[in-house]
Amino acid sequence: MLRRYWQDYNLWKRLADTHWIKLEVVVAIAFADTHLWYAVKTKNNIGNVNNTDSWKTRTPTSLEQWIEAIFNTLNNKYLGEKQTVWDLSYAGNCKIRCDKVYATSNENREINILNTLSNIYQVRINADFLFRK
Repeated sequence: MLRRYWQDYNLWKRLADTHWIKLEVVVAIAFADTHLWYAVKTKNNIGNVNNTDSWKTRTPTSLEQWIEAIFNTLNNKYLGEKQTVWDLSYAGNCKIRCDKVYATSNENREINILNTLSNIYQVRINADFLFRK
């Protein structure tokens, strides 16, 4: 999937291994947010990190820096305890620190992530999918 969107697999894989998060989940997050760079709100911000619904934006200096920002966000003090896709938004059955989420959408974002993961793995992925290695 990364090749299809002209992304450097080795860069993404290295960052996934460094941060102990499944590569496929971060790819699914970036795809849900920006279609892997096709619909970015600000240049290089492939994960839409620190861009808000009130139009506060940040523009990164490099794509690598902002791919890593997705990993860092998933490991930060607010999300670092979370384990499953359903804990990343307000959709569904959040179990861990439900007042803190990666994205505030109620449903569509989780559906988009799960559909992307299902396409990558070629089996239906549910919201209880563990995203940490």
